[in-house]
Amino acid sequence: MLRTIRRKLYPIVSKYFLRATIVEGFLRETEYPFRCLLIDNSPYKEVIQSRIYETSPRVLRRWRIWNRSIINHIRNSSEKLDMCVAILPLSYDQNLEKMYDFKSQRGVLQSLDISDSWDNIRRLFHENPIETERKIRKYRLSSKISNSIEDFDLFYHRMYLPVIEKQHKTTPVIVSYPELKDIFLNGFLLLVMGEGKAIAGGLCFRKGSALIFEKIGVLDAGETYLKKGAQPAVYYFVIRHAKDIGLQKVDLTTSRSFLNDGVYRHKRERGAAVYPNDKSSGWM
Repeated sequence: MLRTIRRKLYPIVSKYFLRATIVEGFLRETEYPFRCLLIDNSPYKEVIQSRIYETSPRVLRRWRIWNRSIINHIRNSSEKLDMCVAILPLSYDQNLEKMYDFKSQRGVLQSLDISDSWDNIRRLFHENPIETERKIRKYRLSSKISNSIEDFDLFYHRMYLPVIEKQHKTTPVIVSYPELKDIFLNGFLLLVMGEGKAIAGGLCFRKGSALIFEKIGVLDAGETYLKKGAQPAVYYFVIRHAKDIGLQKVDLTTSRSFLNDGVYRHKRERGAAVYPNDKSSGWM
């Protein structure tokens, strides 16, 4: 009963009260101590911490802030802090505009225009496509389209989950099996084949003249397959497939808005352009 009450109250409470945490540790690749106030109701603050600090920082204080008192908290604590990162709803009090030095969305959209010829599309790749094609030939990689539920089970449990858990060790955001299955039932899997089996895959669906590339996975997140270029091969074959069936765009969906984020970088290397996320529910 108590758990049910808490679950129902949480959306109301979180609208007016935000979690605040003061942490201190050494900046990455330095010996400088750095103290930061993080204000956020989601696990995203763990992502911020992992990019700021060399190792897990020491927690100095945790409490909840009433959303209307954030400005006072920042002003009263500013001399004791090196930085404050606040992740807030879009509708939040605009008085903060006079206080921050930088504003961003947590995530950005990335997509690739494939309306041109294949040769011109290849020229958009920031990573040399010849290297990807060389590995495809060297390791005899190929692709196939699958609508088999057995292949989806393999993709979800042994490709998608291992990659998510490896890439996001601190706070993996895992999409549930039923949610991805719904996407699969309205779309398909593109599987990269090597050594007589599926070694990687991409979950996709068609929407108008665009191919939505939803999720990627590599078998058991295996280093052997990664070294053979399984991940770039998924992107390559997905883009090639979309072009072959006459589509105009490949939508690579969202990425975290960090220039050194692995997912963001992989998509940029395929030539994807970057756009604001109009469906974002907050700003940082």
